[in-house]
Amino acid sequence: MKTPSFAFLLCLLLFLTQFAKAQSNRTSKIDSHKKSGAILLKMNVPKTTTPYAKTVISAILFGSFENPFNQFEIALDLQIVSPSGAKFQHPFYFDRSIFGLSIWKTHWAPRELGTYKVSLLITQEGKAMKKSAEYSLLVEEEVGSEPQDGFLSTTDASFWTLEFESGKKFRGIGINLAWEPRPDVPFDIQSYTYDFLIPLYKEKGMNMISTWMCPWNLPLEWKITAGGRYPNDTTNTYNQFAIQRMDFLVNLLEENKMYAKLTLDYFGALSTKPDEFGNPAFWPRNNYNVNLGGPATTPEEFFTLEAAKQQYKNRLRYIISRWGYSPYIPIVEFWDEIDNVINDGNINAAKVVDWHKEMSAYWKSTDNAHSHILTTSISDSLIAGLFTIPDIQLSQEHLYGQTGTIHEVVNKYNSMFNKPFIVGEFSVNSQRGPSESSLPTYDRDLRTGLWFGVFSPTPIYPLTWWWQDYTQLDTLGSFAPSVQITEQMLSAGQGTFEGFEVTKGQNVNAFGVQTGNSYWVYIRNFLYNEITVKANFPLEDTSPYKIMRYNTITQEYTVLTTLSPVDNVLFLPPLLIDELTEIIILAQKVME
Repeated sequence: MKTPSFAFLLCLLLFLTQFAKAQSNRTSKIDSHKKSGAILLKMNVPKTTTPYAKTVISAILFGSFENPFNQFEIALDLQIVSPSGAKFQHPFYFDRSIFGLSIWKTHWAPRELGTYKVSLLITQEGKAMKKSAEYSLLVEEEVGSEPQDGFLSTTDASFWTLEFESGKKFRGIGINLAWEPRPDVPFDIQSYTYDFLIPLYKEKGMNMISTWMCPWNLPLEWKITAGGRYPNDTTNTYNQFAIQRMDFLVNLLEENKMYAKLTLDYFGALSTKPDEFGNPAFWPRNNYNVNLGGPATTPEEFFTLEAAKQQYKNRLRYIISRWGYSPYIPIVEFWDEIDNVINDGNINAAKVVDWHKEMSAYWKSTDNAHSHILTTSISDSLIAGLFTIPDIQLSQEHLYGQTGTIHEVVNKYNSMFNKPFIVGEFSVNSQRGPSESSLPTYDRDLRTGLWFGVFSPTPIYPLTWWWQDYTQLDTLGSFAPSVQITEQMLSAGQGTFEGFEVTKGQNVNAFGVQTGNSYWVYIRNFLYNEITVKANFPLEDTSPYKIMRYNTITQEYTVLTTLSPVDNVLFLPPLLIDELTEIIILAQKVME
């Protein structure tokens, strides 16, 4: 469908300007504040697209708006009827103005094959004003293209995996890449950008990162930024430099088949004093602060004032419209360590919970054409009612100096809230990362955290912090063993996992997982001397099982013996395990 020529638009603009002036003069005696309604001049809809492809639909409007980013003044929505008859709605975002015309766009990913029917609905001041003609859009597979798995969801009731729309199971293994290097911070490694690290992490077998929007990284709603990477942008509603980089990031994720947990705010965004990490107080430069034209006089009013909540919903709507099409941002996190916001600012926790309830419901109602998993995280203080919110689909806690408790904490949260739990951050220490001298301790902790993830009912393995340090010290190879075992487990059980208890002696951790006809036992000797471990687990079978020992450093298997269960228990042979060492035993059914 062709775009109108410049001459045509110019002539039309002149006509509409005179028309609007005449209308204004005619109605001025009745109501001097009344605005003329928006006029739809053109809607551009492609004739064909492919499943889950970024499908761009645009519209040209005539009309003036005080704030085109304010959905409570003007909102455009794509009304969608799928080939199966399901009905959805997806928002447009304001792109730009040109010669008095406004350009609007939406990025949408159709999820069914067949012919869609789409139309445009214009809402002004909360009232549906106009609806466009209906357009047909054919969605068909591209010949020779790789089938797409679609969006991830939490449909796996066992909590071990996330599940694609294709039915394929997913376990996330990766790292925090919370921000790109800040030129103003001397110890940041300036080459460790998204475009360098994401392909590197993919090469090392990872499939998941976690990254932030904050004053110094992807500062979408920060006019006054920090860190030196992003210029201030005091003239636009949303920081144009952040938008450009976010566009780039989404494309980069898709190119590398890397999935991201996107965190929309971190706890320091509302801070009224410098924090322990050397960051300044960010509330004085926060867009919601009344001193910068925002609605709130205090950080608590960010969560309670209707005007502040409307402003935040505008931001969510923009994110959904521009980037919600991408399956490679499966998880959206409202806050990093929201308990720190509450504790540091002496903010009423119940009001924060109510805010999460309202915003998660708003996201789900606005993002109904796609499917994103919503979460928020805490540092170490549970907040009553937070993780029982239905639309908060993952619970989270950060565990520093507590790696040995991960298996216990995962099961505790799963039981408490009946939804999947992930460890969003972990490491030896939250204040300092590994150095050459401390690397053995940190690397051992990293490996243990990953193995505890492999053997725990969590869909995303614990995400370590200190990504720059681990990358610089060349320890990313530590991910390879857990990547290898995860792939083997997914293949052996076709995505099904079932944990089982392992009977063992003292001074070791031991967990078991069944995937199909394969039984995996993880054993960790956390003592500073070698020990012999005798372990067994229940197995209601009389068939023979080949017993293999996996070396978690060399990634090699050694066949130990062949055994059959006795009285429904499989007794493993005595296992000599070196100090501070982890092994895996695989009992694989011998098929006749």
